[in-house]
Amino acid sequence: MLELIIGLAMSIITQIAKKTEVDAKIIILSLSLIVGAVFYFIKLYYPDMVDVVWQHTLGAYGVSQVIYNYAISIWEEKHLNSKKK
Repeated sequence: MLELIIGLAMSIITQIAKKTEVDAKIIILSLSLIVGAVFYFIKLYYPDMVDVVWQHTLGAYGVSQVIYNYAISIWEEKHLNSKKK
């Protein structure tokens, strides 16, 4: 899941950099500052909400990783069994 989000974010940043001809590092720095400031103020005024959202996000990510690892395990097992035949 995290890989998907990072890939999507990098794709968006790349498209913005191509269209505006601004260095991607400047765009990443700007977005980091904006997201960091928003997170700081939300955490300052709504700390309980941030904790709940953070817990749910980590839980969803954890579950997605368990499912992903099982899927890879099953795929590798099937792939090895098909090679043995």
